[in-house]
Amino acid sequence: MGAGASATLAGYTKDDLHLAVRALETWQLVSHNNCTPDEATVLLDEQESRQKEGNFGQGDCLLARLGGRSTVKWVFAAFYKRIMADERLNLFFDGVSMDAQTGMPAKNSAFMCHILGNAAAFDRNYRGMTPHQYMRKYHIRLIRNLGFSPAHFDMGVEHLIAACQAGHMTKPLIDEMIAVVAKTKPLIFEPAPGEEEFWSRTVASAEAGAASAHRHNRSGHVGGVAVAEGTLKLPPGHPAGDSSEARSSGCPAAAMTGPGANHAQLCVKGQ
Repeated sequence: MGAGASATLAGYTKDDLHLAVRALETWQLVSHNNCTPDEATVLLDEQESRQKEGNFGQGDCLLARLGGRSTVKWVFAAFYKRIMADERLNLFFDGVSMDAQTGMPAKNSAFMCHILGNAAAFDRNYRGMTPHQYMRKYHIRLIRNLGFSPAHFDMGVEHLIAACQAGHMTKPLIDEMIAVVAKTKPLIFEPAPGEEEFWSRTVASAEAGAASAHRHNRSGHVGGVAVAEGTLKLPPGHPAGDSSEARSSGCPAAAMTGPGANHAQLCVKGQ
């Protein structure tokens, strides 16, 4: 029992009950949200600190009443874990970094802190762009190439609500946060001024990258074998045989013999 504390239920003190509740909350965060015990401790400490300071009054910005940047960062880390486990949504993030410090969770939480921290944020530039331009920049490819739709947005909102609930946010605060998030929906799906020029540059850049990759595959390393202008150069110890080079007017591996010849021919034909 905590020393010097007044007795409560069955001889347990308030400190004892606080520790028990804290242990249960930590277990819930770790078990259901895949966060570490240290991450759970930081989140719960932040929430307790904000409550003790009495900074949940109506005069404060929503970001402060939610618990500050660390709370929003944690919520979006939990949100993206849920998104990546949802087969309806994870295809939109194939190949996207989910690193909590530098990846999509960090970028999105930073933008959310911007719009949650000031009621006038939607009228202010963010990283040199209007919020409308910023949201379109990061969603236009998903919309045009992958079919991201308002229905998918709504599915994501459901996961965000669940992440907020897992972080022990109160329903009034969750409702207030979701109302702000809902304002980003038209910014995502309605065209922004100048976006066609941006889209044209994006497409041209993608096409140039694809052409470069194709050239690399034609004259770079294919299946672990260097290929250049009809010449197959084998690395030392390659199973294709003793010859280090084979030439052919057709497939570069056509003239090869030895136990690895078929394998090498398949590698080259696969280009």
